[in-house]
Amino acid sequence: MSSRDTYLRKKYGITQKTYLFMLDSQNGACFICRLRPKNAAKWMAVDHNHKTGQVRGILCWRCNHKFLGRYREDPEMHERAVEYLRSPYDWRNHPTAKKASRVAPSRKTT
Repeated sequence: MSSRDTYLRKKYGITQKTYLFMLDSQNGACFICRLRPKNAAKWMAVDHNHKTGQVRGILCWRCNHKFLGRYREDPEMHERAVEYLRSPYDWRNHPTAKKASRVAPSRKTT
């Protein structure tokens, strides 16, 4: 048994074979961003629920730590982020923005 297999068994309750099967089912890519690691030998993160231990899939470091980690596994926050990104509203069209664009920025003189 490899050290990686031992680590996966202890930490997540899965084998290296399961890890490789999961990664293969995701076409060798991160589940969220769909990018493949530049170095195929580099291990990607096993994403899991920190409260229940549920193993959800394989993620790249960025999606696991920067995306999911920042939102603290809060689905409602992720849904708000999706709503925000899909919003067609452009604040440049707001009446206050039109007024602001006509006003020259003030300059401090010394």
